Amino acid sequence: MLRNKPINKRQRARGNKQAAKGKGQLESLLPFTRLPFTPCLLLLALCLLPFNTFAQTSVLERNVTLKVQNEPVGNVLKQISQQANFYFSYNSNILDASKKVSVFAESQSVRGVTRTVLGDNYEFKEKGNYLIIRKLKTDERLIGGYISDQKTGEKLSNVTVYDKKSLKSATTDKFGYYEIVSREAIKELSVARFNYGDTLLQVRSETATPQSRRVVAVRTDSRT
Repeated sequence: MLRNKPINKRQRARGNKQAAKGKGQLESLLPFTRLPFTPCLLLLALCLLPFNTFAQTSVLERNVTLKVQNEPVGNVLKQISQQANFYFSYNSNILDASKKVSVFAESQSVRGVTRTVLGDNYEFKEKGNYLIIRKLKTDERLIGGYISDQKTGEKLSNVTVYDKKSLKSATTDKFGYYEIVSREAIKELSVARFNYGDTLLQVRSETATPQSRRVVAVRTDSRT
């Protein structure tokens, strides 16, 4: 038959001491397991906020403000990329990074400002958070612009823009922008969209060089 052995005073005191010690260790650990997580998560959320805002916008449609006088092209491109939080990607042989330019732009798109800096001899392609610059060939012409509703000014997506002679065509993106690269001279462009009247655009040259031909501030008439 088993019997419980009596616990003397020394053993009871030792047990109480160990229990109190373990409780003290547990209480001392609690502040370190609870408090640090809240500020860390809050800081992480604040850091991600601006990046998420930029990530939701096309690189070419992000706005920048630039005021530079006789600055090298390389430095200006760096300022644009830093302000709009993206990266340029291009072959150093296609442009003169040391060329001095002056640019004054107030809350204008990356597309427009970069076009002002480099001119119309280049086209831009987005890939993730990178903007790839490609130089056009000598016989290529770039025609581009925005299509918007004449009454509301709203930029229209899914508008077909085409040249009847060369059969070159493009469709406006969600920002209402289209772009056509052609080796043939284009004098007229047709614009068509469901529920809108067909529009014929006269392509005008802003300078004497064929690469500089592009359509600016194009609008369509809505059917009533």
